[in-house]
Parts: sequence; C-alpha cells; structure tokens
Amino acid sequence: MLTWLSAARSFIANLRPRHWLLLIIVYSGRAMLPVLPADVAQTEWMRALQTGAQFFVIFWMPYMFMRAMAGHERPAIPTLGFLWFAGAAVVFAFAMAVLPTLVHLRFLNGDAGEYAQAWFLLAGVVGAILTARLLPICAGTATEVLSPLEMRWWAGMADTALPFCFTVGAAYLVWKLLDMAVPAPSSAFTMRNIFWSHVEQALTAGYVLLICALAVAAAQHCADINPRLQEGAPPR
Repeated sequence: MLTWLSAARSFIANLRPRHWLLLIIVYSGRAMLPVLPADVAQTEWMRALQTGAQFFVIFWMPYMFMRAMAGHERPAIPTLGFLWFAGAAVVFAFAMAVLPTLVHLRFLNGDAGEYAQAWFLLAGVVGAILTARLLPICAGTATEVLSPLEMRWWAGMADTALPFCFTVGAAYLVWKLLDMAVPAPSSAFTMRNIFWSHVEQALTAGYVLLICALAVAAAQHCADINPRLQEGAPPR
C-alpha cells in the first residue's frame, strides 16, 4: 500500500501550478452551486452550465490530469485516445455504481434501519476494490501506454494486484469517512454553508487526484513490467 501511495505522490508532484489553479477554480465553482439563491440556480443558463460542467469534471479533467501526471507536454488537448478513455470511464463509473444502487433499491421502501449508512459505505468500498482493475486501462488509454485491445494488459499487475486494490479501497473509505464528518451544508447563502461546501469539494478533489495518480502508476506498471504487452498494439 505504501509503495502505491508513494508512486501516486510522485505523480501528483508532477502537476504544474496552472493545473492546481484549474482544480481550485473548478471545485470552488462546484462548491458554490448548492448555496446559490434558488432564482439563480433554476435559470436555464445555470442548468446548461451545470450540464456542461458535469462532462468537464467527469471526463476531460481526469483525462487531462492523468496525462499531466504522466509528463505529456500538452495534456489538455485530446487525442483519439480520449474516445477510448471516455468509454473506459463510463464502464468504470457504471461498475462503481452497481453495488450502491442495489443497496439503495434494498432500502427504497424506507425501511433502512440505523445501519443504512454503513451498508452504503460498505457497498462503496467493495465496489472500489472490485473495480480497481479498470483503473489501469482508464489511465492507460489517456496516457497511451495501454489499449483495451491488448488482452493481457492486467498481467502486469500479477504480483501487486492485491495491494493496489486494497489501496484503492482504503482511499475510498478514508474519503467517505471524512466526507461523512463534514456538516451537510444547506441551501442558504451563508458563510458557514459556503465554508463547509468548499471543505466537501476539497475532499472530493483530493480523492479524484489520488485515484488519477494511482491509475497512472498502475498503467505504467502494467506497461513496464511486461514489455510484450506492447507487441502488436494498434496505432493510436
């Protein structure tokens, strides 16, 4: 676990000031959305802005950060690999949502009981562990060191898959526990709500950066540990 965290730290250290500035601006903007006055939040232009921001945060930002961590000179400019990355990201997000959705359906009738929150947390941790296998291919398509057409790309994780999956699960658990400790901000436009909303988004941003860095580390490990994975790889 410590080896993976050390690798992730080195990749995060590769980020330049402009990447950190972008991260602050975007997540600070997201922090302001829940506390906006209702007459502003419900306008057509604001809803359109939120829709565009969702695509930006879910797809383009992780793609850019992964490429920046891997040392690409122009990480913000998409290549054809972005299409592979977007597909892998959709599969990853869907797989992550399966267990929490099943738990939600289980408690849909309102009979959640006092342990509902623990069940949701457990479902998320298990989901993170089970889907950790997809992280290398997400970063591999973004950084162009792996392709989904390379059928044996996961073979590079043979000796270290368990610590990697455990690290991913632990990262999710820590993020959620810290997030649960933050008071939920209401919609009132007050300094208290603005502060706690920013704390909440800062935790999310930190988790996203860590997962991106772990994914890049795993992708490069898969590619480096077994050079045969690159034989016959399709042009990208």
